[in-house]
Amino acid sequence: KTSVCPLAKVMRRELKKRGIKKLKVVYSQELPVMPSQEALNSYSEEQSETAPKKRSVPGSVAFVPSVAGLIIASSGLNTVFLQKTYNQYPNMVMLDRAEKIGSDIVAENYEETTYQLLIHMLKNKPCTRIELILGEETAVNTRLHMEGIHRALKEMGRDYSLVRPWYGCRRDGKIGDIMEAVLKELGNERVTILGFEPDFVEEVVISVNRIKPSALSQIDLSGFTMPKTMNKMGMKFSCIIQNPEYAGIQAAQVLQKRIENDSEHQEAVKYYEIKSTYYFV
Repeated sequence: KTSVCPLAKVMRRELKKRGIKKLKVVYSQELPVMPSQEALNSYSEEQSETAPKKRSVPGSVAFVPSVAGLIIASSGLNTVFLQKTYNQYPNMVMLDRAEKIGSDIVAENYEETTYQLLIHMLKNKPCTRIELILGEETAVNTRLHMEGIHRALKEMGRDYSLVRPWYGCRRDGKIGDIMEAVLKELGNERVTILGFEPDFVEEVVISVNRIKPSALSQIDLSGFTMPKTMNKMGMKFSCIIQNPEYAGIQAAQVLQKRIENDSEHQEAVKYYEIKSTYYFV
């Protein structure tokens, strides 16, 4: 499913030869920078006429492979990596991810907050469709969001066809493409858009303002935000205001407690819920 990246193209071919059909990857959709003609001419002059011609190789920088490794190792889908890490380093706290790997968990109750948010929107913001701007479909937090969605729809007696989930919205340019499609279909309808990350909410507004600013009057925006997101965007909307500073402090306190009580018989795993603020309009 990669695109643009020349190195990813090479890797797809090599993996196919080895019978590997699916693999998680980190790649870039940034267009490669071609060497200048002067550099190419200089390179050609240095080569012997009898030497075999060499193709240009995919460019990189020394720190990029290691950074890519850190990104993929800590990605939201790598459960096996997290389990192995916890087995090796038991004094570990899972932050903002309610996945049971053996460590204590400090996380928001995403099922409950999503449920409360959608219940409010269904009761107070009539619409013909709800667009859900989500992370990866198999990610733990995404699954919790969807459980809250299903719960709210069932309680309100609404059919699942009312919502349209868009997954993988962390990918560069994805939200812009989604908004192009949503606005193209908009007509005279009124839609609700729920962004499940603060940057998703911001990117939705940026994209709508770029594509069709007048459409904002037909959209009820909602989602998960940071404390100053609404001031930054100059607008008010119903949202769940997250508190990353509090979450970080709480996780540090839990970790300190685990370290101080370190022994062969650790305390039972505990779940510490991060309290978010509901802001409904």
